[in-house]
Formats: sequence, structure tokens, C-alpha cells
Amino acid sequence: MREGEPSDRIYVVVDSSMISRCEWCGVMESESRRFCSTECAFAAGAPGMIPILMVGAVLSSLLILNVGQPTYMSTPGYLKLLSLVLPIPLLIMAIQGIEHRKSVPRNSRRNDAPLDTALLRTVSTSVACPRCDANMDVRGIGKDGVYVCGYCGATGTVAVIDKSEQRRSGSGGSI
Repeated sequence: MREGEPSDRIYVVVDSSMISRCEWCGVMESESRRFCSTECAFAAGAPGMIPILMVGAVLSSLLILNVGQPTYMSTPGYLKLLSLVLPIPLLIMAIQGIEHRKSVPRNSRRNDAPLDTALLRTVSTSVACPRCDANMDVRGIGKDGVYVCGYCGATGTVAVIDKSEQRRSGSGGSI
């Protein structure tokens, strides 16, 4: 950008009250999802899977050993095999959840990005350049909100306006 040339400014209006955070790591996400990834869902559900695994182990051992059944009755082989195989996916999910808990602690990503940048990334994956209408990837916008168009070379800033803060402060102007 040359001296004296006005910078282009892109305004994006966001309602932060509609955006929720991942229940495990705290990163901002859209309103339609509780978790940002399946790993975070496994990490949040890992403690609840342990009792289910214990009950599954007890029931499968009872079926295999024929405990509590009269001697003339026996459990069919396919039920024994099924009781051994069913807990395996739960065990895998529990192990993945426990590993993710170790690598990404609860609410560890809550303050990774500035609020404006985080809000912008939850709303859209790209913004349009005001000069050439080319889509610019939101991940390429710096923490200070400065963008550079890869097609025409235009530079400027992205201003994120929080609609819910406007309502709270009482300024009802629209853009």
C-alpha cells in the first residue's frame, strides 16, 4: 500500500450470542455443534464410558462362564462372541478420549485467538476483497485484522462488529 492511499476496510457483523464454544476445549464454534471435533466428543464422554465397559465385561464373563444358568441350558456361541465383540468399539473410544484429555486439557483453547478473529473464523471461511471480489481465506488474516488480497494485492483491515454488544450498549445504528 502506498503512502496516502486509503486502506480498504471490510466490515463483518457478527452476533456473538449465537456462537457457542466447544464443551471440551473451549474454542469458538458455530451454534449447530457441541464439540469442535470427534476427539473432543470422546474426551468429554470418556468418564461415562468406563462404567459401561465394566458392566459389559461382567455380563460377557457371565455369559461365557454360564454362571446362573441350569446345567441343561447353555448360551449359544454367537451370543458369547457378540458379548466379547460389542465392548471393543467403546473401549477404543474411551482410550482415544483419555489420550485426547491428556493432550488437550479442558478449556485450553479458550483464548487462542483474539475475540474479533475468533468470531470471524466461526462465521465464515472467506471474505470478499472490496476491489476485485476475490475470496480471501480467513485463516490468512493476521491477529491485527490486516488482510492482503492474493489476486490484486489490495491491503486493508477487517473490522468485526459484534451485534450483541451493540444491543447491550444501546447503539442501534446499522451498517
